[in-house]
Amino acid sequence: MFYYLMGLGSNIQPQKHLIDAIRSLNAQMEVDVLAQSPVLVNPPCGDSFHFVFHNQLLLLQSPLLKDTLKKRLEQIELTLGREAKTPARKLNDRTIDIDIISAGKTIRALFSTPLEEDYNRKIMTLWPEIDYLIAPAS
Repeated sequence: MFYYLMGLGSNIQPQKHLIDAIRSLNAQMEVDVLAQSPVLVNPPCGDSFHFVFHNQLLLLQSPLLKDTLKKRLEQIELTLGREAKTPARKLNDRTIDIDIISAGKTIRALFSTPLEEDYNRKIMTLWPEIDYLIAPAS
């Protein structure tokens, strides 16, 4: 069994697309959403984005290997209206972006690598419930 820290982001109908992404993940027979963070609203960054971003973190458990899970995430993105992969896609507004931030065999292992994005570090400060999952067993 593997654990995954996931990042969700949307700036096109984000309230709808974040919920739809979580529903789609929950509908996967081999994926269990264990916890979800509060949503952080961020201003658009750079010249190519036009709408505020809503970002969220999820904790998943799955027997799927990372590459297999990534393929399923890409299918969910396409189903929810994300454009197909192209180099320009990174600069476009998006219905949903689902990323695997870290993976590990234990929940604690997920959090041993520092988060790269400022907004994900901010979300962690708003997500105190995750502490009980990370805390060492006593």
